Amino acid sequence: MTTDACDLLSLIPAEVPAVNRVPHLRARMMEVMDNATGEVWLSLDEVTPAQAKALEIGPGMVKYGPAVSSMDLAWFDRSPGASADGPLTERVIGGLRFRLVAKPGKFAPLPGGPGVEAMVDKHHCVVFSAGRELEFLISPEGYAFVEQVDALADSKPFECPPGFSLRRLTLSKPWVFRAPRPAKAYFFFPSLRSFQGPVTEMPG
Repeated sequence: MTTDACDLLSLIPAEVPAVNRVPHLRARMMEVMDNATGEVWLSLDEVTPAQAKALEIGPGMVKYGPAVSSMDLAWFDRSPGASADGPLTERVIGGLRFRLVAKPGKFAPLPGGPGVEAMVDKHHCVVFSAGRELEFLISPEGYAFVEQVDALADSKPFECPPGFSLRRLTLSKPWVFRAPRPAKAYFFFPSLRSFQGPVTEMPG
């Protein structure tokens, strides 16, 4: 039995601006990455596959998704580069509103697999409801990374890279995870599954 949506919403601090929130349960969102700046822009609202396909982006930009968020809810304290917590930086791309949520460093390919890893500058908190079964990617060194995107509209099977494994865990109570800064993230293609962490204390 999952936690009531109203109970989950109460876990988002009241001072978090509306533009910083992802208040849709298991939201279907999309991102646009600006290769010139390295900035990642997240859609303000949910996006349909048709909207994503039709979205016109500028030169040097790449669009991802829409993908289904693993977390039930999420928020960002600030945009990367901001000196204090506050409303995220916004922009309009192809007629849709986006907000600046992340700035990854250099992407490094994982040996023997279809994935990449990167350190990501972001101020990200995610919420998972009680009763959820989560998957954690376990690195060869034994560190755990929680899933952040688990499904794409046309998702392909996910294959663990050599030396990595998946661990499943069912939550006994709601879990709020604040990603470390910078966070380490793993991205896999073509499924767009991704994981972030490391998680220093596993949930119950």
